[in-house]
Amino acid sequence: MKHKKILLIGLVIVIAAQLLVPVGLIIRWNGVLEEGKIYKFRTAPADPSDPFRGAYIQLQFRQNHWDILTGSRENRSRRIYVWLEEDSAGFAAIRKVTYDQPGDTADYVSAFIDHEYTDAEKRRQIRIRYSFDQYFLPAEKAERAEQRYFAAVSDSAAVVYAQVRVKSGTGILESVMINGTPLEGK
Repeated sequence: MKHKKILLIGLVIVIAAQLLVPVGLIIRWNGVLEEGKIYKFRTAPADPSDPFRGAYIQLQFRQNHWDILTGSRENRSRRIYVWLEEDSAGFAAIRKVTYDQPGDTADYVSAFIDHEYTDAEKRRQIRIRYSFDQYFLPAEKAERAEQRYFAAVSDSAAVVYAQVRVKSGTGILESVMINGTPLEGK
C-alpha cells in the first residue's frame, strides 16, 4: 500500500511539472506581448520561402550584421545578445552585440550567429539570425500576402518593416507592415 502511495505522489508531481512548463511559457510570452516595447525592424528582399515548410513568409532584416566580436573565428550558431535602440526615423538599430546577457535596463533580443563573412570594405562581419524571422499566415492568405510582400520589398519607395515586441531578451513578431498598413490588411 505504501509503495502505491509513493507512485501516486510521483505521478502527481510529474503531471504538475508537465503542466507548469507550458503555462510558464504562455505567461512569459503574454507578458512580452502586453508589456514589451515595440521595435520596427526594416526588412530586406529575401529569396522566396520553401513551400514544404508551411505557410509563412521568410523575413530578412537590414539590421542583421555586426563587426566580429573577437579576433578569432566566430562560433556559428552561438547565442548572442543584440542591444537595440531606435534610429532617427524610428526604426530598430543595433546599439551593440555581446556574448553576455544584458541587465534588465537594456532593450535587447537573444539571437544567434548565422555565419561570418568579409564585407566590401574588407571588415570581418557576422550575420545575425533572429528568432522572429518567419511570419506565419493562414494558408489561404499566404500566397497573396507573399506576393505583396516581395513586390513591396523590391520597391525602393515602399517602407516595409516587421513590428516586433521586445522584453527581457524575447522578441515576438506582431505583424509585417507595408507603408504603415498590416500586410494581411491590404
